[in-house]
Amino acid sequence: MDGLPPQAPQQRGRAMIPVGPCRRASPTGRSFARAACAALLAIAIPVHAAPSISAGKSHSLAVKADGTARAWGDDSAGELGAGRLLASAEPVTVRGLAGVVAAAPGHWHILALAGDGTVWAWGRNGAGELGDGSTTSRPTAARVAGLSNVVAIAAGWYHLVAL
Repeated sequence: MDGLPPQAPQQRGRAMIPVGPCRRASPTGRSFARAACAALLAIAIPVHAAPSISAGKSHSLAVKADGTARAWGDDSAGELGAGRLLASAEPVTVRGLAGVVAAAPGHWHILALAGDGTVWAWGRNGAGELGDGSTTSRPTAARVAGLSNVVAIAAGWYHLVAL
């Protein structure tokens, strides 16, 4: 269907992942961003080793079978979780995470669910989207206090949800 992102094709055992927003004109002439319509990048993570791949506004995240997470793309608000504010076209390891079973990228932030039911968040926090009681952005993953036994997570523009 026109206007929807294509499924991520596979090439030689590697996932082809959209890497950032693109601008397209809407029928009304306004421009809008679509995170999944940009050029595709063959990343160096074999498909069988990355059971979960997702994208935020202009960053992407792979949860690997070993429970680690790797991110790439824009890092202006710490979205990559590598402890630096430096964009990367290659996957970098998210610091401080282990046992990750799911991830939910938001606009400029990411939420991760660990197998023990704990929730971790990093990136932009200007509206308190990281759930730590502050509006201080975090370039590395930090546990969200008060959440335990969580079984599902989701992310939105400036919010995150845990069940």
